[in-house]
Amino acid sequence: MLRFRQIHAGVLTGVILLTMAGVSLAQGKEDRHEGPPPSEKEWKQEEKSLGLSAEQRTQMKALREEFKVKQDALRAQIKSRKEALRQELNGANPDRVKAEGIVKETSIFEQQAAMQHVDHILKIRSILTPEQFQKLHQLHEKKMGQKGHRMHHGGNQDDSKDEAKEK
Repeated sequence: MLRFRQIHAGVLTGVILLTMAGVSLAQGKEDRHEGPPPSEKEWKQEEKSLGLSAEQRTQMKALREEFKVKQDALRAQIKSRKEALRQELNGANPDRVKAEGIVKETSIFEQQAAMQHVDHILKIRSILTPEQFQKLHQLHEKKMGQKGHRMHHGGNQDDSKDEAKEK
């Protein structure tokens, strides 16, 4: 009976870890797609390239700062929940119900982070002209291509280089 419980606990742990890995990979895929936020130097270059007005620069700066604070808070919550799950699973008597609750909490925070990103993009679009937004998008695609990131889900780096050559 003890051996059965050990096997059951091992299988349960594996399922939970695979679930967490799937959630993390899904979030990570989005993070890789979006890339890291531009540094202050990069923002200055983008502002100049986009031809932002003084008012747009002020709005964009406030927006970036607000977004960073919110995302940092959510990342801290996600990290905390993942650590709690690790502790639960590595404890002497892991509790499936408790682990499931932690996984659900983590997913909620990850969804909130994704929606904050969506809101951030929509706010950027409301500040920039359509032409400026298109230019910003192109600058980010170029930056991501230079860093070797895939810009399209399911595409590969060579496709994006071929597209750039065709243009």
